Amino acid sequence: MYGYCPGWALQWDYRKKGILNEIRHYAADIISLQEVETDQFHNFFLPELKADGYDGIFSPKSRAKTMSENERKYVDGCAIFYRRAKFSLEKEYLVEFNQLAMARADGSDDMLNRVMPKDNIGLAALLRTNDIAWENGLPVDSSGQVVPQRILVCTAHIHWDPEYCDVKLIQTMMLSHELRVILDEIAESHPGYRMLMHKPKQDNVHLLLCGDFNSLPDSGVVEFLTTGRVSADHPDFKELLGYKSCLKKISPCDRPNEYTHSFKLASAYSSDGIIDYIFYPRSTMTPLGLLGPLANDWFRENKNKPTDIKQNKAKENKAAKESHGKEFSMHLLRAESFQIGEESLHMKHLEPGKEPFISSFSRLYQDIQYPLVSQYATFMLIVYRFKLQI
Repeated sequence: MYGYCPGWALQWDYRKKGILNEIRHYAADIISLQEVETDQFHNFFLPELKADGYDGIFSPKSRAKTMSENERKYVDGCAIFYRRAKFSLEKEYLVEFNQLAMARADGSDDMLNRVMPKDNIGLAALLRTNDIAWENGLPVDSSGQVVPQRILVCTAHIHWDPEYCDVKLIQTMMLSHELRVILDEIAESHPGYRMLMHKPKQDNVHLLLCGDFNSLPDSGVVEFLTTGRVSADHPDFKELLGYKSCLKKISPCDRPNEYTHSFKLASAYSSDGIIDYIFYPRSTMTPLGLLGPLANDWFRENKNKPTDIKQNKAKENKAAKESHGKEFSMHLLRAESFQIGEESLHMKHLEPGKEPFISSFSRLYQDIQYPLVSQYATFMLIVYRFKLQI
């Protein structure tokens, strides 16, 4: 399948070191991962990142529940890591799409036969910002009261098959619905926080949605998330009318013939061919900066030197990271990229050149324009800095 990539670069023992080195290089404060095997989370990523000051949560895909202990080790799932010095975990949430499909099928054969068998999941962590993260003093409101800051970080892995674009869209709609339920629950459990914020309860906690959505920018999935609505006749539903009755339980129909959600989300970046995304609330976060993909000039300058990668150890590590023989997605977030009013979450010793960021690794399916690209799959690293506003 990956004939363009040398065998040594596809070996997981080699590739996982490159992935870990990449995570450490950027020193993110929040990391979200998809398609991580259960055994690799517990015996590699968690202990390694704990030693670097992180803690993390994980859940395998739903099929793990039906397997033996040995079989479960190889089931992949989603993980979220956070820097302990800056964040504390208040609660974690698991979203199992097959269970939701079963509960909301309402007699729909399409829901039971197409959506329910897929065992994809979403995982969310409610994080509270620790006092130490605020270098310039704790955030306060106009009366001088401390305003607690919570972030709901969600990572999700949506079904992959293009023939099941209806499943992708419905899983995304179910995820949106469950996040709304979670945020309402959080608001009800922190009434004082709601009073201090003087805002509707859905704005009490700032949502970051990161994931492998397996959907291109022109898909129904991305349209739904970024515009807040999708037509009931969208082509991605594949004209399967059996969905209509049960979808009303998942997504409100505020407008005729449309399914909607109340989040006002924007994608952190936009590019052709991407399937991994970071979505943020437009009303409370502002992108501040971007680290884009590799420049075309770099490919032109190196088009006749594919062997340089083998001769240079640093480039070997990069090649291992860039090959995707074993699917792996990750998103990274630096807390000091947030601002609340005039206050900022700054590291006290920020190294020169290391900007605060959210980042996502997305696969690029390049045409065979340069020999280097023909031998090594490439990744696009996209980085955004964010400002958080009250």
